[in-house]
Amino acid sequence: MTSHSATTGAKDTAPRGAAPSGTPVPDLRLGPQDRPFLPRGVRLAQDRVRGQTVLLAPEKAVALDTVGVAILSRVNGVDSVQDIVADLATTYNAPPAQIMEDVQRFLMALRARVFVGVQV
Repeated sequence: MTSHSATTGAKDTAPRGAAPSGTPVPDLRLGPQDRPFLPRGVRLAQDRVRGQTVLLAPEKAVALDTVGVAILSRVNGVDSVQDIVADLATTYNAPPAQIMEDVQRFLMALRARVFVGVQV
């Protein structure tokens, strides 16, 4: 999608569905004390046909890898992001900073699609 700005004549080359230049993009990052949850109608389920865990949402199914399952199985609306990261770091004997990056990236992507909500 290419459009021209009326005031500057500059091309806006934002991909379709992205916010055009100058439009504020919501910050989807989660704070350490934020408590992520699965909104109504979204849940983890075992797909017997595929033999894997999927994230089900109204009229959608998202296949999850083992990392996604590890993160989402801890998302309950009670535990904070910090709690989830600490548990994953202990369980997998991994550096908390790396786990935090992975958790943030994953949850932000799901939050952008409204598959994850946040209680602050």
